Amino acid sequence: MGAEVIATAHTADDNAETVLMRLTRGAGLTGLCGIPPRRGRIVRPMLDVTRAEAEAYLAERGIPHVEDSSNRGDGYARNRIRHHVVPVLTGENPGFVRAVARMTELLRADEAYLSSMAEEFLRDHEGEEGLPVRELLVLPRPVSGRVVRLAAGTELSRAHTDAVLDIAARGGQTDVSGLRAAV
Repeated sequence: MGAEVIATAHTADDNAETVLMRLTRGAGLTGLCGIPPRRGRIVRPMLDVTRAEAEAYLAERGIPHVEDSSNRGDGYARNRIRHHVVPVLTGENPGFVRAVARMTELLRADEAYLSSMAEEFLRDHEGEEGLPVRELLVLPRPVSGRVVRLAAGTELSRAHTDAVLDIAARGGQTDVSGLRAAV
């Protein structure tokens, strides 16, 4: 018997750590949106709850919980961020974790809007062979990049997306993640 949804206990703290990890790798808007509240069958109902609030709730009710022992050491990047970076930022702003939660909520709305514009562009040009270059190039860069990534149907790096848009602007061809882009 399969579950319709799977709920995880990711908290606002986990989200803040994820955003910081992605920030250090140079993530764009999608990455800075943090942990999505829902992805397919996975739901994360506790993203608005801090780790301290969850632990206090469990302690008040005498509910035992298990924490993975790997969370204690600094062997993983997430743990180093959790143990060293987040405390410094929380020292600067005691509401740091909540501030990141508000920020990711705003960024998710922006991401959804930009993605909807890219999806609309693709719907408007459905059935055409390839992407209409002139129309693609007049789109704002945040939309045209999303159009290319959606049209590819696979994860593309920024370098690959930029290469496709460069080919569209000046002509030529390139192979990108198993796809051929040509004008």
